[in-house]
Amino acid sequence: MSRPLRVLLVDDDAALRMLLAEIITSFGCDVTVADNGKSALALFGQDHGAFDLLITDVCMPEMNGRDLIQAIRRRDEVLPIIVISGYADLQLLDEINSSHAMLLEKPIDFQALESCIDSIQRHRVHLQAGRPKGVVSAGVMGQQDR
Repeated sequence: MSRPLRVLLVDDDAALRMLLAEIITSFGCDVTVADNGKSALALFGQDHGAFDLLITDVCMPEMNGRDLIQAIRRRDEVLPIIVISGYADLQLLDEINSSHAMLLEKPIDFQALESCIDSIQRHRVHLQAGRPKGVVSAGVMGQQDR
């Protein structure tokens, strides 16, 4: 059996961050939380191999999600990233697509979140087993996918 997926969860909304951490933990993941991009980047910098997935909000103080994703991509080109946002303009969609991330729109569909995490976990298990590398697709998941 493989180890749990290690998730770095970043959101400045304390109530949402705690709720998401509980839900993601219930999916069988180990969750580390940060309240902004700057704190998340510091955690990632301590040992970027410590995380299998980044889940981040976009609008946050000190360092927003867009800047965090760019900084993470300079260090790790393949870390799966899920972006959570209440709005998605064309520029954000282009940035998410170019950074090979997935967008999950607010209000959060927890079944869609679980599906994304499950897909990432299966992909990681396949890679560890030495199977050919598949593609975890980037895209937008939200209310239209229900």
